[in-house]
Amino acid sequence: MKKVAIFLILILALAGCSNKASNTNYKTETLSQENSISTTDSVLAASGIDKERTSPNTKDNFNTDESKDNVQSNIDNYVGIYCYDYEDDALDLIEDYYLVLENVKGQITGRYYGTSDDFDLAREGYYPGFFVADMKNLIIRNNEISFEIYLTKDDMFSKPVNLKYKYSKDVPMNENPLWQNKQIIEVSDNNTRKYKGKIVNGEIILEVEDEKRIFKKVERKASDTELVRKTEKKVNKIQDTLDFNNFKPIQDAFEISDLNLDCSEDDLEYTINVKGEIDLNSDGKIDKISCALHNNSDNTISVNGYDLNLFINDVRSSQDFQIVDLDINDPYKEIVIMDSGFDGEYYPTFIRYDGNKLFTLGNLPGDLLIDKDGKLISSFNVYKEVSPVICSGYYEIVGNTFRFNKSNLVTILNNRYTFINDQSIAFDESNTLPKKDKTVFVDTFEAKDFKAGDSFTLNVIGFIPETDNISWLNVTLKENKKGNIYLVLQP
Repeated sequence: MKKVAIFLILILALAGCSNKASNTNYKTETLSQENSISTTDSVLAASGIDKERTSPNTKDNFNTDESKDNVQSNIDNYVGIYCYDYEDDALDLIEDYYLVLENVKGQITGRYYGTSDDFDLAREGYYPGFFVADMKNLIIRNNEISFEIYLTKDDMFSKPVNLKYKYSKDVPMNENPLWQNKQIIEVSDNNTRKYKGKIVNGEIILEVEDEKRIFKKVERKASDTELVRKTEKKVNKIQDTLDFNNFKPIQDAFEISDLNLDCSEDDLEYTINVKGEIDLNSDGKIDKISCALHNNSDNTISVNGYDLNLFINDVRSSQDFQIVDLDINDPYKEIVIMDSGFDGEYYPTFIRYDGNKLFTLGNLPGDLLIDKDGKLISSFNVYKEVSPVICSGYYEIVGNTFRFNKSNLVTILNNRYTFINDQSIAFDESNTLPKKDKTVFVDTFEAKDFKAGDSFTLNVIGFIPETDNISWLNVTLKENKKGNIYLVLQP
């Protein structure tokens, strides 16, 4: 009888242990789900979405079977600074974008550092504005991200916003004034602006209009402030390196050579015959050059048996074939053909031989100034009749081609400029800017006489569409008179 009783007690005990284990597994599973929902809610809470309207079974980026510490670790994987390096950056114009994600008490919040181009549909003749904005309705789920931003005109600044500033109100006005075209923000059809994208291999890919912006995570070896200081240094580099006193007409840099050049002319064409030897790549070996250049036709230039075909529009004399050293810091000397366009302006073509191939660096417009450090300024990109000089940018040899570096308009606009000589210029007194597609003729306005010492404040620079050639200047004269100075006119 005692043995039966003991056996029954063991059975009941085992049953109790089984129920206890079952309850423990249930609690563990429930806790895991609660942690997952809490984590999901931390993302959704930042977006202002109610937890009650979100299904607890929603599968997001976080592993629902992990412990609370591991889930928190997954959240922290998203935290950091993400940078989109704008593809068309120049030394003087930095339009990089930043996303900053932070973990605030278990919730992911974010800030977006961008430019006015996300709102401005047609920017011309001025630099973009820069802003920092909260990511509203921020959602990260299933490796997808979405958020919205809203701006007012007081949120748009003239220079990139330092990452140490989290809100517009924190940005010092004496350090970063409001953007001059700030009014377009509040009337933009894109305000509020919505963004969506994916998170792939630690990168955030946003879909904006017809493009994709890839934001790569920045390794936090430097502080936020240092990161932006590096960017600002890059922005201002052109101002530190571009000294107009170092630039001379390219004709002053033509080198004396032993090349044999002669020319012939008939009723149909002008021909330059070139033959001779010169070391073009500083390898200590003489390079043999030969060509016959004909107007308005395809031509072949040969160096050591390497041929280069190119079209010549108009050469006028044997002096239109020259040797020049554009950059004394590299081993090359360039062939330059001073080709002329239909407008009578020069369009020099630069040719390089590197010992293995013969190729063109490019064809640049206008009369050129060079500093022999690889920088060239076209007459179409500079207005030298004032002090300081107004320049929209310069060309620089990068690899085997020319790259145009736009000037930093932040440092050019809103400054005072003084005429260095008496000038008679087409001037339209007006409070409006010229239309983008408007052709201005010489007889449209009477010329206005300016005396040496007269000055103006530069408000906006107008460029010829799809180029960086300066077309007009919107200025403020004495007594707050505004108008447009036209530098490029049709005959």
